[in-house]
Parts: sequence; structure tokens; C-alpha cells
Amino acid sequence: FSSNFKILYGNLTNDFKTLEIKQKISADSFLQVNNYIQNQIYLKVLNEIDENSNVIDAYSGAGLLSAIISKKAKSVYAIEIIENAVKDANELFLNNKITNANAICGDCLKVLPDILKTDKHYQIVLDPPRSGCDTQIVNFLSNCDNIDKIIYISCASNTLARDVKILMQNGKYKVKFIQPFDMFPQTSHVETLLVLEKL
Repeated sequence: FSSNFKILYGNLTNDFKTLEIKQKISADSFLQVNNYIQNQIYLKVLNEIDENSNVIDAYSGAGLLSAIISKKAKSVYAIEIIENAVKDANELFLNNKITNANAICGDCLKVLPDILKTDKHYQIVLDPPRSGCDTQIVNFLSNCDNIDKIIYISCASNTLARDVKILMQNGKYKVKFIQPFDMFPQTSHVETLLVLEKL
């Protein structure tokens, strides 16, 4: 889609409440199509986040998962390339009085190295589009020493397999678990959650 939307009727945004987080979504922000399964995935992700950890939520969309993670994490960086989605995320954090999350507008390829150049250790959540992560990003992440856990949400198992192979190429991670979710009933598509832990 282009970013040129014309409102013919109704509100500029839609209001939702998901897992106790109030949110407003604009027309060009990403939103999962199956709330029930989305919530099962997000709760499973939250369960994987270590208490008081520093978390990077790459491909964060309008910031809903980042907001949920902020309940448990010490700090959250939400990275998203779509400007309106980042505005939605910042508004989401403000409306929910979340002070430990920061939405950053930019390409993961440029933003991630800046965040990860510190000595802090991070857990990273990857939730890329169907095309998967950029090869340069997964190659970069596979060489980082300060990422303790990678939580990968994928809507395409072929690109998930491709990316995880690269992430594991240096022998730094083991697969903790893989779980499919039927996000798209009666289709051939499945959402998959995979967790890599540092050895």
C-alpha cells in the first residue's frame, strides 16, 4: 500500500484493548488478523522475557508487543521503519504510562548496530514480514556477543529456517523450542514462534 489514505467515513484510528494495553491503530499500521492466536503468541513471548532484561523488539509495528514486554523488562527498544506506526507506538506508550519503552523510527540494519555497540546484554524479538529478516541483519546478529536470547516470530516457515540457519552458524545458540500457531485457519500458512538461547 501507499501511505496516502483518505478517510471516507468514521475515525482516523481504531481503538483496541489487548492484554490490558489500550491502543489506537492508524490505517497503515500493522495489526495481526487473529486476536485470540495473537494473544497466545504474545503471552508465550512474555513468558520467555527474563525479569529486568534489556529487550530489543525489531520490526515492532505499532508497539503493542513492546508495550506488553515492558511489563517485565527493564527497558525496551521498539524499532520500526514506518513513521506512522512509530507515532502510534509513542502514543501507545504515553497513553498506557509506559516509561521504559522507546520507539525508534528507522531501518533495523542501521539502528541495531547502534544499540548493540554497548556492553549491555540484550534479548531480541524478531517479528519480520513474510520475506524474513534482511540477510545482513541475521549475519550481524549471529556475530554479536551481547545477545542472550533471540525470540523469532515468523509467518513463513521457509524464511524462518533460512534465517535461523544463519543465526546458528557460529555455534553460539541452541534452539530452546519451536511452536506453530494456527494464525490463519483454513489456509496453508502458519505462524511459528522459535526461541534461541545462548550456549
